Amino acid sequence: AAIRDKIQLQMTRLKWAWENNTGGSGYWQGDYQNNHHQMRIAGMLFGAIAIMGETDDDSAILDLYDFVEQDLKTMVEWLGTDGDSDESPQYLVYGYEQVIKALTAYEGISGIDLFGKDSIKNIGNFKAYTYIPGFKDLAPWGDYSGGNYYFNNCFFKIASKNKDAQLQQLAAHLIHLQVGAVVQALGGHYHADAVLHAAVDAPQSPVQHVDAPKAEGFDDDALV
Repeated sequence: AAIRDKIQLQMTRLKWAWENNTGGSGYWQGDYQNNHHQMRIAGMLFGAIAIMGETDDDSAILDLYDFVEQDLKTMVEWLGTDGDSDESPQYLVYGYEQVIKALTAYEGISGIDLFGKDSIKNIGNFKAYTYIPGFKDLAPWGDYSGGNYYFNNCFFKIASKNKDAQLQQLAAHLIHLQVGAVVQALGGHYHADAVLHAAVDAPQSPVQHVDAPKAEGFDDDALV
């Protein structure tokens, strides 16, 4: 009960700050491409799902769930259909990781699949195309600080949901180029990123973008 009450209290405070532009929320709350906004969507959704049904009266929790559900749906519609972001090529991965986890949790609780939206389908390809020749750096913009940051397995989730063999092969190739970065993700506290998708082998070159056949039988192991 204490854990449930703590989660509900923190979610209520966050919603209040969100709606009243306090607590430093102003710079991100109207920007659905901002990783801080995306992290809060995911956090509130996980919290609501975790404590839903834990009391005789769920009305307050359902209000919080309805709030974040609407924001999640708005974000999916608001994002660029080419999978782009106004975040740097590093921070966009940090934020989109939370988007994919939130969409997975949302589908689990609601049965609504939003992975087929172009704004979600194209996230993986957009990130892949930010690599410059040699695959040691990314195209610099925003607050990019050098290096290729980390490549996380949530892109495999997008490929799996959309039966996109081309994206799956491209992601597999790129992740092999920076194996150390997989387990290094943000100091190692995203251990789920070390789980690799094994449905197909890596291609010889990620730039050979041909019409690959749509593979069947994708494993759904993007989240641990």
